[in-house]
Amino acid sequence: MIKSNIFLETLSCLTPIISALLWAAIMALAIKDSMTQKEENIKHNIFWFFIGEAFGWIAIVVYTYWPVGFVYINAVAYLSFLMRHVLFFRFIFLMTQKPRERFPVVHYIIPLIISGLLFVWSFFIPFDVQLKLVEGRGAIVSKYLLYSRMFLFKPLMHFIYSAVYLLLITVRLWRYYNTSGHNKGTIGRPTPWITLLMSFVSAYLIFAISTFFVPRNLVFSSTITIITTILLLVLYMILGYNIIRRNFMLYIPILARIPINQRKETSVKTPFRERKETSKIKRKYKRRTKMIQTADGEIIYKKLTQRKFETYFNQNKPWLNPQLKITDLLDPLATNRSILSKYINQTYGMNFNRYINRLRLEEVKRLHELPNYSKLNIAKLASLAGFANLRNYTRALKTEEELEGRLVKQKKKNDE
Repeated sequence: MIKSNIFLETLSCLTPIISALLWAAIMALAIKDSMTQKEENIKHNIFWFFIGEAFGWIAIVVYTYWPVGFVYINAVAYLSFLMRHVLFFRFIFLMTQKPRERFPVVHYIIPLIISGLLFVWSFFIPFDVQLKLVEGRGAIVSKYLLYSRMFLFKPLMHFIYSAVYLLLITVRLWRYYNTSGHNKGTIGRPTPWITLLMSFVSAYLIFAISTFFVPRNLVFSSTITIITTILLLVLYMILGYNIIRRNFMLYIPILARIPINQRKETSVKTPFRERKETSKIKRKYKRRTKMIQTADGEIIYKKLTQRKFETYFNQNKPWLNPQLKITDLLDPLATNRSILSKYINQTYGMNFNRYINRLRLEEVKRLHELPNYSKLNIAKLASLAGFANLRNYTRALKTEEELEGRLVKQKKKNDE
């Protein structure tokens, strides 16, 4: 039984510290892979959040098993307890940040003032008195009444900060979901991972506060502490994993509900064909919910593969449309413009317009070789291949011939 308690205490002590430090190291490495300044800021913030979590747990271990050591780190421990709530709120703030919106500095100033005051004040208080306050766990030294109350106010201050910042986060997310979306007919609902994260944050804070009422000798072997540790580890994994995966989408766009009076009016005035087209748009919109979002708010859809791209082109031959634009391919390929443009450049070594024109030129050659089309003039063949007019065909053909000529010359120079 004693060995079992020792094992549980050791596990409860070390697991949160090691986990927080491990995630801090992972986040430090991930900072180098940041795509934008905002993403880098988020990862920096989460790095310091994990550092604060690790030091907070170290302070609890020192407080429990080495009261003398806790006297020396008391002010810093106070700062870490308060600042990690600030850092988590700043993480939500950065994820939902509006253009030119800045994080209020006052959130940093208050913890610094409180911990700084405690640090300076401790130089005027005898060491024995401070040690007595740690070992007494709640016992006030009457001779130093004000300092004792300040010293022992940490649990209550932790509770206040937990409640206040949980409220601030909830309010900010609520406002964000009510204003998010890309048009007036769209609203947002929370993504599963942020809902799960906030659920674990709420549960963790409740159990963490409960540990203050557990006797000192049972802190790390109590059921409450074990549950708190498990909740914390899951919380770390949810937070760290989604940051590493750049899953910065906090909401899923959904169509706003239409008031009942508007629905009746629509059902009378809207033709059946138009309503059918509207339903198709809705279904198409739902398929676009599988996406991620960069820290700067850019939406990126599912990964575009060569098989998916070429299958669509072979089956649908979109280049036959003279009015074809790159934006016409975004919905069928479930991607965005930057990814599609980058994919074509990297895969085929040319931009979108040249790639489409090459397909049209090949189509002209293919049609010319068919018996039914061999007698048609070049202008008609170019039109059937997707060129808007003969001038566009001539320009595209000239561009390809010039590029091929340059490649031939370059090859001869290399051979020489």
